[in-house]
Amino acid sequence: MTSGIAGIAGPVSLGERIRELAQHDPDRIALRFFPVAGPQQDLTTAELDRRSDQVATLLADFGVRAGQRVAIGLRNSPEHLVAALGAWKIGAGIVTMRWDVPAWERDRLLDVTEPAVIVSDHDEVTTSGIHIVDVARAAQLTPRQIGISTPTHAMAIPTGGSTGASKAVVLPVPGAMVPGTVFAATYAMFGMAPIDRHLIMGPLYHGNPLMMAHGGLFEGQQILLMEKFDGPAFIRIIAEHRPQFMTLVPTMMRRLLDTPGIDAVDWSCFHTILHGTAPCPGWLKHRWIELVGGELLWEIFASSELVGSIIVRGDEWLTRPGTIGRPAPGTELRILDDDLREVDTGEVGEIYLRLAGVDAPLFDYLGKDRPKVIEGGYVSVGDLGRVDEQGYVYSADRKGDLIITGGANVVPAEVEAALGEHPDIADVVVIGIPDEDWGHRVHALVEVERGHTRPAADELRAFAKSRLTAYKVPKTFEFVDQMPRSEMFKVRRAALAADRS
Repeated sequence: MTSGIAGIAGPVSLGERIRELAQHDPDRIALRFFPVAGPQQDLTTAELDRRSDQVATLLADFGVRAGQRVAIGLRNSPEHLVAALGAWKIGAGIVTMRWDVPAWERDRLLDVTEPAVIVSDHDEVTTSGIHIVDVARAAQLTPRQIGISTPTHAMAIPTGGSTGASKAVVLPVPGAMVPGTVFAATYAMFGMAPIDRHLIMGPLYHGNPLMMAHGGLFEGQQILLMEKFDGPAFIRIIAEHRPQFMTLVPTMMRRLLDTPGIDAVDWSCFHTILHGTAPCPGWLKHRWIELVGGELLWEIFASSELVGSIIVRGDEWLTRPGTIGRPAPGTELRILDDDLREVDTGEVGEIYLRLAGVDAPLFDYLGKDRPKVIEGGYVSVGDLGRVDEQGYVYSADRKGDLIITGGANVVPAEVEAALGEHPDIADVVVIGIPDEDWGHRVHALVEVERGHTRPAADELRAFAKSRLTAYKVPKTFEFVDQMPRSEMFKVRRAALAADRS
């Protein structure tokens, strides 16, 4: 593995690192890209360096300077990665955004992030006067020799959370790092050896895939990047390229179980398979442990703000089904009530995390609706949970998603997990909508498995009642052709509920 270069002892800027790697081993394949249509594209370190130089030249031509931000509105692609590398080479930070975001939402995000330009797949000038620059222009340029700078704040990630308010978290990712250290904490946390091949399936506008992809490039890993998650393509990539690490979300896990050939996959190439982002139903977790093995599968509970994490290995989870684990080394946990008092063991409260010894958050926010920060630098993003006598944490969903019906609390994830076991259900989201009798009633949006007959509401209600206390059973059901999830398979329950109020 090419994880470093002899003689580099101190921090190296993100832009300089790709140049160092290109000089050290120019013909090494650093990126394999798997588009939805068309042939696989392989890029060497030298090609990444040259193409990012072209982007840096393009950005400089548009007057972008060190210390400014460059927005990237592209699909998963080599262009997305070289756009970031090009921005970093001239000392600019990046802010990611969806490529298909509607103009009104894009403009709200621009108001709070104030990028100098947007790199996309077309040319346009926004209503606020910000240029959208077609990244294809860069390929026509002869790269100039640009003195590489170090961005002060490397990355900002839009995060709407459950409210959808326009804001972005400026991640505590420095513009320069020490080679060989970027994945050190990950290797130690999951007890894994250094990796050469790293599969990225999530959208690069999301914090985890973005940081994993660029962190992997920085460390000399070969990045296997999918344009979009797809089950059959996933199986082909495993067989042909043998990745050693990847991150999944529960919806991906569910859809892969329905992919023909998944039971015949050889998982022996993997050092670690990690899942997170959303609660994982118990039945789904059991099935994946059977599929890949409890020692291989890990779960992580964390947030974009990088204030710590809670982890659990699959075989450990089997001894305490439902847990999300214990704080990872270097993470400190508190569970507090609304008055910021410690709750008793076993009682549900709000989860606050911080990195050990960090008395003030390392992240910053652009826009409103910031997370709660209390004395000592502990941060809450609104997740609820409880802890048992051995220190294992159990998630109770997000505070804003909790449904209070007839005075009783209902956790949507629990209801979704129960209904998700129904053989005719492909996806389900549970929300609370106003009700004259109950205050709010439990309402389920259901997507039926392709080729299956839609089950009757009474059948689903009876199915849920066999697994849940009566007050948690949805009173109403709504069938949708496709669940309105993002490419990271997230939903905004608050927005869904508001549309139905």
